[in-house]
Amino acid sequence: MSEDRKVALVTGATRGIGRAIAAELAGAGERFISMEAARGHRWLALEDGTLPLRIVVEREEVGSVYGRVFLDRPDSAVPGGILVFEGRARFATAPEAAPAPMPWQGSAEKAAVANPEGALYAHGMFHGPRLQGVKRLLRWAPEAIEAELEVLPTADYFAHTQAPRFCFDAALLDAAGQLAGYWLSENYG
Repeated sequence: MSEDRKVALVTGATRGIGRAIAAELAGAGERFISMEAARGHRWLALEDGTLPLRIVVEREEVGSVYGRVFLDRPDSAVPGGILVFEGRARFATAPEAAPAPMPWQGSAEKAAVANPEGALYAHGMFHGPRLQGVKRLLRWAPEAIEAELEVLPTADYFAHTQAPRFCFDAALLDAAGQLAGYWLSENYG
């Protein structure tokens, strides 16, 4: 599989649950506010050019839906497919006030060694400029990581518009997911 296909698959999986949730709420007058309890359970490999996924989205209450993505291969021994990703999305008709920053949750505070400032995408990470939203790692610990993320421009995403509107910032969500990779490289080398 080419590197371009791998990148497309990883970013597609990261964005896919959000798209499914947004589609569930389309026309309801609600806007995406936050993603919570997001968990990836396994990597997906696009070996034969297809990847049968089943997306299930359930409204929990007003303003909250829970989505699950299943690998749904006919030869699977797991009825209903293998759970690969899940998460809760919160929606509202108007933006909520920003929450206060969380206090540092780590038991220690270490500086980045494997991913120095200015070289985050020089080795290990495969993201191109459109998805390079992690600007610097602030600190990490065995159970936590903190970083500075950047909202990236979207003006040239599409030929038909210079001002696309999205339900949520998919590149910023992807950057938050990249922190798992950075944490692994700092923690395990």
